[in-house]
Amino acid sequence: MSPSDEGAGFAGGAVHAATTALEALRTRLELIGLELADAQDRLVRRLLWGALALVLLVLGLLAALVWASLAWWENRLWLSGLIAVAGLSGGTLLALWAARKNRTQPFHDSVAELSEDVRALKAAVHHEPPP
Repeated sequence: MSPSDEGAGFAGGAVHAATTALEALRTRLELIGLELADAQDRLVRRLLWGALALVLLVLGLLAALVWASLAWWENRLWLSGLIAVAGLSGGTLLALWAARKNRTQPFHDSVAELSEDVRALKAAVHHEPPP
């Protein structure tokens, strides 16, 4: 084997490794792009549903306040305060419940794939067979 063959083999291997790395990077970037679009869709959907729920809640509270004030005119101040406290308490509890329910890690799939890539690269460096 001549030195020129060894250099060509090394250069060919380096080019192949670089090509493989770039292909993996391209695939991971595509995955991140898809997850970003999915996260954006979920965010817009949640914002729209939240805004609609807020408008309906406010309209319902105002209607309840007007009805209660007209029904029990003498106690309208107490009723207004009671309805305000009920509305604020219910809204706070609903917001806390929604925040607890919607805890998802963004880019979960991308992070998992990149972790797998790192593990495979470490195995290749230490000449261990991949799992």
